[in-house]
Amino acid sequence: HRINEGGMDVTLLRAASVVDDLELQKHGFGEIEVDPPYAFLQPDGSSLCLWKDPVKTADELRRYSPRDAEAYLEFANQLDTLMTLVLPYMKSHPTRPDLGALIVAAAKTLAHPKRIPSLLRFMTASHAEYLEEAFDSPMIRGPLSAIPCFLPMDQDGTAWVLVGIGMVHRIGVSRVRTGSGGLTDALARSLAASGGSIRCGARVEQILVEGDTAVGVRLDSGEVLRSRDVLSSCNVKNVLTKLLPPNLLERKEQIQADRIPIAEQSASFKIDVALKGQIQLSKHQALRKDKVDLRVPGLCWAGFDEHRAAWKACARDELPAQLPSFTLIPTAADPTQAPPGQDTLWYWSGIVPTRPNEPWETLKHKAEASANR
Repeated sequence: HRINEGGMDVTLLRAASVVDDLELQKHGFGEIEVDPPYAFLQPDGSSLCLWKDPVKTADELRRYSPRDAEAYLEFANQLDTLMTLVLPYMKSHPTRPDLGALIVAAAKTLAHPKRIPSLLRFMTASHAEYLEEAFDSPMIRGPLSAIPCFLPMDQDGTAWVLVGIGMVHRIGVSRVRTGSGGLTDALARSLAASGGSIRCGARVEQILVEGDTAVGVRLDSGEVLRSRDVLSSCNVKNVLTKLLPPNLLERKEQIQADRIPIAEQSASFKIDVALKGQIQLSKHQALRKDKVDLRVPGLCWAGFDEHRAAWKACARDELPAQLPSFTLIPTAADPTQAPPGQDTLWYWSGIVPTRPNEPWETLKHKAEASANR
């Protein structure tokens, strides 16, 4: 059984040119398109799929709330307008963006002036507030709480996480063939083909800087490696506050680096399971009127209220009574990841306390029980 140690969904990578730039397909990288990428399941057997095409999502939602179906189309249009501005920025240097591309994108955004006030709400409203304003039905509030669960839902300015739904509609979702390790394997082969080598167990203690140029790194063993360029995939706050030499940044820059926000309240909780048989969703599958195989999309179970309660529990450093989660069956889209007739299960929650007031030795059993529910 092949276990996916990292994330499952490929979205941001699809918006970039990395695969083509590094010729990853020549080195074994492949994608499996997943549509619908997500589904929200309820105990009574009802389900709602979120499709790449927002019209198909609205058509499903209309069964539960005609009013919310129309609201979802407007929501998707707003996100598409936002994507016009966001994607060019994401593809450019964060502090030296391509101004020409951004000006063109801004002009396209201003072509829909009536949507501008709504776009501003993504930047100012809380995630929970936005969903309550926009939708009534728990069938759509639930998945829109679950898919972008990155920040406390009741915190002002967190509605911007819904931009992730815009990414789904604009570029779609895929999974890496052979599992998430297939991406890192292809990256390693691409590097090797270019004459590079990979060293593990070589912790970087400090980035070496001469003048205003990074010239190499010093490992914790004392070994110095010099290079024309230094690239880091570490958390940017760690790079700026721990890996750079002290007193290198200007005072204002140092204050800004020290204040880069990080997830203080929540961490990730993940379980991987190898199964002798296959998972069936018979109750939910029987009520579907189409040919969607519910084993394939990422499955959301917890609703809007459960997500809010979980974030509040994390603020108290407590394990939520119910862990909102994503459940995936990687072998449903790619059977090669397990022996014939068998499955793997990928379970993830991003809403568990970072520093719980009980030790994990006791909490892990509660977390397992919550996951089983």
